[in-house]
Amino acid sequence: MKKAIFLGTFTALACALSVAFSPAGEKKEKKRYDSVVKVKAKLDSKAPAGKTVVVLNLEIEPGWHLYANPPEHEDLGDSQLVVKVVGSDSAKIEYPQGKLVNDKFLGKFKKYDDKIEVRATVDRKTGDTSPIQLTVALQSCSDSVPLICLPPAVVKVTVP
Repeated sequence: MKKAIFLGTFTALACALSVAFSPAGEKKEKKRYDSVVKVKAKLDSKAPAGKTVVVLNLEIEPGWHLYANPPEHEDLGDSQLVVKVVGSDSAKIEYPQGKLVNDKFLGKFKKYDDKIEVRATVDRKTGDTSPIQLTVALQSCSDSVPLICLPPAVVKVTVP
């Protein structure tokens, strides 16, 4: 709990300092997740019969990261990458192994950076060619100090 309070205080202080030391009259454009993370989806043509596999490729800009699923840190569960298939409670989501980081403020946690692939396996009847919709919940954070985290986002992806 102390780490969570410290992290909140640290983040608030970092934001206040970035505003206080920005040049007067400078208009800051707010960054969005899509300025640092690109999400693309395609179907895996080698999926077994009765299944459809959607391959999500996420490309993360250098100097930024996403929190892995699982992040293996008690205070980062709400910030982890989460992929869901709309209308399917039985879809199997396969996340890559995150990279272990030992941050001097947060401690140990797992993150994704660079390029990652997430696979979603969906049960489908043979001949079903209806589009598959997915949601990708993510939060992008910088690797620099002060830590900058963009607002959480939910990306909607449809694969024909």
